[in-house]
Amino acid sequence: MDAIARGTATAALTLQSVILQALVYHGNMTPAEALEVVDKAVTAAAEGAKDKSQTEVANVTRGCLEGVREAVVEMMN
Repeated sequence: MDAIARGTATAALTLQSVILQALVYHGNMTPAEALEVVDKAVTAAAEGAKDKSQTEVANVTRGCLEGVREAVVEMMN
């Protein structure tokens, strides 16, 4: 995975985090529902890797989603 692809993936997942936070803030989604979305995305990233390049993408995705998850958990507190 090159720097451009990594940056694009990070930006997309950061956007997901902001959207989830906004949905929770405005009452369209509970924090538990947002956490469930993140957990499902982490599982999908982990299970989708078939070869070395996909594993690298899954690792970046998982790392970004862990940051999203932390933000959602902070909102719950």
